[in-house]
Amino acid sequence: MLLILASAGCLAVSLYYTIWGTLLRRASLPPGPQGLPFVGNLFDLPNDYDWLHWATFKAKYGT
Repeated sequence: MLLILASAGCLAVSLYYTIWGTLLRRASLPPGPQGLPFVGNLFDLPNDYDWLHWATFKAKYGT
């Protein structure tokens, strides 16, 4: 019974994300990076030291 309930839950979540993603693709939004299932674009977030790059960029070129 628990296996059936867990499978139904996973199926419901998958259908929700599929339908929601389809509706968002129909909207007139500019193209963006394709997200992974369940984590989205989590791996596209900057790491801890990206601010150093932009600080040197600002020092070199100004604001």
